[in-house]
Amino acid sequence: MGYHAGKNYGIKGKTPVVKRIGNRLSYSIISKITTLGQLSFMVFHENFNENMFLKFLKRLVYQATKKVFLIVDQHTAHKSKKVKGRWLKLDKKHARLSHLLA
Repeated sequence: MGYHAGKNYGIKGKTPVVKRIGNRLSYSIISKITTLGQLSFMVFHENFNENMFLKFLKRLVYQATKKVFLIVDQHTAHKSKKVKGRWLKLDKKHARLSHLLA
């Protein structure tokens, strides 16, 4: 029996019991695509925050042969002090971040 969402039916006056087949899984993905169509991505189970974004940035810079130019949205992880202040100032020659307008 698969996952049931929404309304279920049963005998009048008796609460229907729906069997589940395990827990639902929750994963997130962050990715980048180059102008040449090369794709890099990272799948993770944790919440997306500044630490996860920094981990992804470090991987991109490590894999890159040239300076990395990223266009990101207005997510709080992209605008955090840790990212904008410390990391990007230390790594100016390897990465540059541009934010989309809201």
